[in-house]
Amino acid sequence: MMLILAGMLIGACDKSSTPPDRLAGTTYNGVIPCADCEGILYELSLEEGQRFAERLTYIGESSRPFTDTGSYAIRDDTLLVLEGKGDKSAYFAIEDSVLVMLDQKKERITSSLAGYYILDRKESFSVRADRQWSDLRRQGVDFRATGNEPFWGTQIDFDKQINFHVLSGDSLQAPAPAMEQDTATSARLLKTETASGTLTIALYPTACMDGMSGKVFTHRVVVESGNETFRGCGHYINEQYKLHDFWTLYSLSGTPVNQQDTLKKQPALQFDLVNNHVSGNTGCNQLGGNAAVEGDSLSFGQLITTKMACAGVMELEAQFLDALDRVNRYDFSNEDLLLFQDEDTLMVLQRTG
Repeated sequence: MMLILAGMLIGACDKSSTPPDRLAGTTYNGVIPCADCEGILYELSLEEGQRFAERLTYIGESSRPFTDTGSYAIRDDTLLVLEGKGDKSAYFAIEDSVLVMLDQKKERITSSLAGYYILDRKESFSVRADRQWSDLRRQGVDFRATGNEPFWGTQIDFDKQINFHVLSGDSLQAPAPAMEQDTATSARLLKTETASGTLTIALYPTACMDGMSGKVFTHRVVVESGNETFRGCGHYINEQYKLHDFWTLYSLSGTPVNQQDTLKKQPALQFDLVNNHVSGNTGCNQLGGNAAVEGDSLSFGQLITTKMACAGVMELEAQFLDALDRVNRYDFSNEDLLLFQDEDTLMVLQRTG
């Protein structure tokens, strides 16, 4: 009996000596230096079971993040170690509400850029900001952008109109035109006529950091109105209209689709949600038809294709068209578009660059 009691006491002591994981369920982020870009938006989520998820978005290069997952450990209650990152681990000093990125010797970076290696705990969702986006969504706004020097803003309702205003100048409204793709620059172009002349809005799907707030958005935006040019950042506030874009097939049934000599072009889709239409190509033939979107549900009507025969591509074309016929749902992950049949991922597409 004494041995059993002693064992219970030892077990209780061991349990109480294990510190709770106070970082589980937290997310940290910051913009860290980049040798050949404007900066890297670094996001680190620490999850239950001592697992981490890491996202690195290269500002000015792409809005699609590089991701990594693995396990983490806390040592001496002051050192966070990310494991499972290839040959090397990553180290962070744990302080109040921040993480400080350390070098491979577990020492603090002391260069003039040291302040950029501090990650702040991500604040919980802003009720005020969400109410603002909700109000705009109820008004039909799908995309919003702003800029500084001078202060300007634009709101795009792809179904109806574009509103553009400068704080110290004009406010312009015009019907929203069809979105065009500038293949030379990867911009999505909206070009329309206003009472003051031509208004052109270029949406670049590259991460953009607002110089005043330091916030990072999914798109760099350039507006040309008359002889003036305005630059800033923007993002979709209507998740559904993220579909309203140009997409290139990345993988089909889990198999990557590479640009091969046999492909006339990379299979791709363009969604026009204003007209409930989809167009694109199969790698050989052009396609077009109806697309029905409601919430996260997506289905295609009968797709019409041209009838060319391309050596080495027809099997891929048949698989692509068969998968499209089975699609009933969509979602976004790390700026990729995923098309599903129920829970089965049929294909992954990336924004056409």
